[in-house]
Amino acid sequence: MINKLKNMTVKEISSILTTVLTALGAFYLALAQVWGLPFSTEVVATVGAVVTFISAILGGTTVAKVVNRED
Repeated sequence: MINKLKNMTVKEISSILTTVLTALGAFYLALAQVWGLPFSTEVVATVGAVVTFISAILGGTTVAKVVNRED
């Protein structure tokens, strides 16, 4: 499993992380509405912020690779 992770590209890691985190946020929101779980808005907003942060950081890494490739 670790070897598979080492061979993944930044784009693949970003895609997996953002998909899983977004799905978890939607899942918690649905459960919170049905079962009255606390802080549903806060949890979903936090997940959205984390997904945005991950995308920005990994996207910046991709841009850096492209810029270095052009040199």
